[in-house]
Amino acid sequence: MGVIFLLMITIISLLIWLVLYFIGTEEWTAQAYVPQVKTLELELNANNYLIAKDEDGDLDIIYAKDEHERIYPASLTKIMTMMVTLDHTDDIDEVLTVTDDDLAGLIEANASVYGLAVGDEISIRDALYGLILESGADCANLLKRYVEDKGYDFVELMDQKASMLGMKDSDFANVTGLDDENNYTTVYDLALLMTEAFKNDNARTILTTMHYTSDDGYAFDATMSALEGAGSEKAHVLGGKTGFTYIAHLTISAVVENDKGEIYFVIMADADENGDDGRGAHMQDVADILESYFAKW
Repeated sequence: MGVIFLLMITIISLLIWLVLYFIGTEEWTAQAYVPQVKTLELELNANNYLIAKDEDGDLDIIYAKDEHERIYPASLTKIMTMMVTLDHTDDIDEVLTVTDDDLAGLIEANASVYGLAVGDEISIRDALYGLILESGADCANLLKRYVEDKGYDFVELMDQKASMLGMKDSDFANVTGLDDENNYTTVYDLALLMTEAFKNDNARTILTTMHYTSDDGYAFDATMSALEGAGSEKAHVLGGKTGFTYIAHLTISAVVENDKGEIYFVIMADADENGDDGRGAHMQDVADILESYFAKW
């Protein structure tokens, strides 16, 4: 009996040791292979950033800093507004009529606008270009009403879309990006949104257009056009979206194309102010990255 008892104790001890060993090995292995995203050795205005390559719909993150930290997106919110609109329209050339509700409160909020007036008629296509290129909050409200007239809650659709895309640290409270503590995201989540946008032909075309003329002959430039020509033969800015509020500070989601036709997203948030109101610091960051990093790849 004594020998059998000692043998059982030995076997049990060995099994416990093996279990503990393999648990420890798995933990060590998991820790050893956690990818470490590098930060840029470059002084930037933005406090949060992410540079990623679009790998046929998947993200290959190259550089990042505080990419999962909550930030306020400002007008980058309108990228989600565009995506939800495209998800819920059958005819992008359908014409809508502007109402008082579409313009209410925008002047008081100091919102950027396209310039719509009550009674104006505008196609969904033109409104989407006004939304992204000129960052028109009036276009955002018009498109919101258009979708909600079909029986939807637009903001709920934004949150549902975010959840579907895996934007786990995002919540939307409005379609314009005006300051609201419940309208937040991360630069990582914005990269997921940009990846989704580039799967949609209309969204991709709008985001990479620098100059546009509407059906009624109104010609206008994208806020991103200040970066047109920035870069080198190695890489240049293709398009994107900018944002600004006094709480969010400067935000930008730039689309960069290299000489191989590969697409990269450079997303930056909470850029420190420079000049009178901070405008321009985010674009300077993108230009510096193009010069310091993309030119060497």
